[in-house]
Amino acid sequence: MARIKLYPQAIKEVEEASVSLILNEGSVYIEAKSKENIRHNRSGNLRDSIYSVIDLTDQVAYIGSDLNYSYYLEMGTVKMEPRPYLRPALDEYVATLG
Repeated sequence: MARIKLYPQAIKEVEEASVSLILNEGSVYIEAKSKENIRHNRSGNLRDSIYSVIDLTDQVAYIGSDLNYSYYLEMGTVKMEPRPYLRPALDEYVATLG
């Protein structure tokens, strides 16, 4: 599961509503892009299982899937090359931030 963390010292002047907006925008973007990045999508189960949760208390957004095989597709195994879908979406979003 990807994790976006906004550190308080980096956002001292940002209001709580702005933090919420940033986390929401980021999680929506990463969730949508990770669904686009999925290859070998026969059943659509992985695509359909990707979700995001925003925790405003800790100023964190979690994006990922609870499917037991999602980690292995992202990271690969001894017998299977990685098929990343989440990390490229996160990297793409970070690049948009400048």
